[in-house]
Amino acid sequence: EKRAQQLLQQAETLKRKFNEVFWMEDEGCFAYGLDPDKKQITSIASNAGQVLWGGIADPDKAERTAKRLLQEDMWSGWGIRTLSSKNPAYNPYLYQLGSVWPQDNGIIAAGFKRYGLVDEANQVIRGIFDAINRFDAYRPPEVFAGVHRKGDDDFPVLYPGGANIPQAWATGSVFHMVRTMLGLRADAPRKRLYVYPTLPDWIRMMELQGLRIGPCTIAIRFWREGKDSRWEVQDMTADKGRAKEDMIQVMDDPERPQR
Repeated sequence: EKRAQQLLQQAETLKRKFNEVFWMEDEGCFAYGLDPDKKQITSIASNAGQVLWGGIADPDKAERTAKRLLQEDMWSGWGIRTLSSKNPAYNPYLYQLGSVWPQDNGIIAAGFKRYGLVDEANQVIRGIFDAINRFDAYRPPEVFAGVHRKGDDDFPVLYPGGANIPQAWATGSVFHMVRTMLGLRADAPRKRLYVYPTLPDWIRMMELQGLRIGPCTIAIRFWREGKDSRWEVQDMTADKGRAKEDMIQVMDDPERPQR
């Protein structure tokens, strides 16, 4: 317990110092990094969204960062670019200088929802899903160009150097984003599955089958009623020989963020 308290104090100190040193008030965003003289590197990059995923951002700074990353210089219409189009080094066809990564956007969307920024998270997810929908067999590429989207009939420009299609972490981002929308948080040692669904208006219903938590296989249905999302367990089976007290309890997440 004493060691735990020390670690918690260190984490609080790190969080406070990070928000003091990396925050750019004029940009409403976190800096890209610090130079050798500990001065801010003021580039706007998608890395700032990963700060929210890690949970180190102050709530007010998290909301402003989300709004900044969804401005036109960062938001391509297909996802959030790795680098702002206002940056002198910006090139939408280069790997880390303006392209769009599905897995990067999946992390950012999860960070948005962590702070209760549900609409912002769903906007990012919709952009990536729209892009994936246009690729053969719904296979998300490793990366695609950050060229601005022009309407519903447009197609995301392929990375000219040749991106891996499919690629594991890009494909994994689909599952990550589904988890974000449904708010799944498993705690198998305590026999819990917490849910906090926030389905967007473009997904009215979703079913998960074969979800493994601890010794159980679970099927859950999620649906929208007005602006609210509901859920129900449709089926749950335990491995042979498991007692009733080993069954997983599915419940609303008590730690759901409040905006």
